[in-house]
Amino acid sequence: MNNLIKILPSAEDASTLHLLAETDDAGIAFVFYTSDPFEMKGLHWYQFAKGTSSLDNINEMEKLLSSEEILQQPFLSVALCSNVKEAILVPEKYFNVQNAEAMISLQYGNGYDGKILSEETPVINAVVAYKPATTFIKIWNQKFPGSTTHHSTALQLKDKSFDANVLDCIISPLFIKLFLYKNGMLQIVQQFDYKVPADVVYHMLNSCMQFELEPAKVFILLSGLIEENSALYQEIYKYFLQVKFMESPTDLCSEAFQEYPSHYFSSLIHLARQCAL
Repeated sequence: MNNLIKILPSAEDASTLHLLAETDDAGIAFVFYTSDPFEMKGLHWYQFAKGTSSLDNINEMEKLLSSEEILQQPFLSVALCSNVKEAILVPEKYFNVQNAEAMISLQYGNGYDGKILSEETPVINAVVAYKPATTFIKIWNQKFPGSTTHHSTALQLKDKSFDANVLDCIISPLFIKLFLYKNGMLQIVQQFDYKVPADVVYHMLNSCMQFELEPAKVFILLSGLIEENSALYQEIYKYFLQVKFMESPTDLCSEAFQEYPSHYFSSLIHLARQCAL
């Protein structure tokens, strides 16, 4: 497991810290923050080694939970955001667990180790049903009894509104997560794996085409691990003319974060702020 970013909170903040962790197919991020006022104080962000199995990754995360010194201290609250792609959005009035499990199995197969969890998303009157790895959920809950569990999508949709055609893109080293809005109305939320920049652009263009949106007239918001001088950014800019980074206000992070582009952390900050409310 590779350490992407490691920013330690100061010792004087130790007694006031909350913990948020987000897991996905690329790795795990531990966010340390204070809630009143909100400020991101520290971050340990790890990426799984290439070619490792899901079981290997769970074992690596279990080792982190027992070996990382900062994770041995008490926190005022703990939350786990599971950003697994084995997830669907179902209109609230049509939701039931049995149907959700059948739909996830149809889309992603039956072999995935997991139990169906669900979370309401009142902003769109829907429910996120998802299937995280049962093994890791048990490990996490043993380490942090009383922790809350979410799917990242449920929190990412809160306090976001647009009145235009917007493609909100969260970039990870292995996948891209797309939120497409047409005239301010959410159309899709989906994750796509990629290997080269052209893969990302294909999924972005295809999403727009499905909903009859002209790429040149769609606003692109980028967050996560992407640089303006990267091949990925340049490939996106070939097809989309209105591209900007989702910057976060500088006062939401401690000074140690200032050496990094703020769009690296905007998605994690959004998740943590929703947990802090």
